[in-house]
Amino acid sequence: MSRTRISHVEGRRADRDARIPVRRHINGGLGHRNVSDYLNEHRIAEVRIALAAASQADVPLLTSAMGARFGNLVMFNRVFKERFGKTPSTVWRRHLEG
Repeated sequence: MSRTRISHVEGRRADRDARIPVRRHINGGLGHRNVSDYLNEHRIAEVRIALAAASQADVPLLTSAMGARFGNLVMFNRVFKERFGKTPSTVWRRHLEG
């Protein structure tokens, strides 16, 4: 095996080893299922803050979701509904009416 290939393998192993303590902290210490769950929690919080701001009343829900770095609307809707038991559109309509 060439030295370049060995260095690449060693580098990947070092990257993996460095991530393990972070994963353990997020999963065990912070109580999230995985890193994605942790990130989605922060993304949802960002969207909720944006939706609560009066200055954001005319901003489409999709714009807020994309601004919080959700990859697509389907993922946002799924994460939101898992977290709150309702679709974002339902919550948004009630917010606007209320």
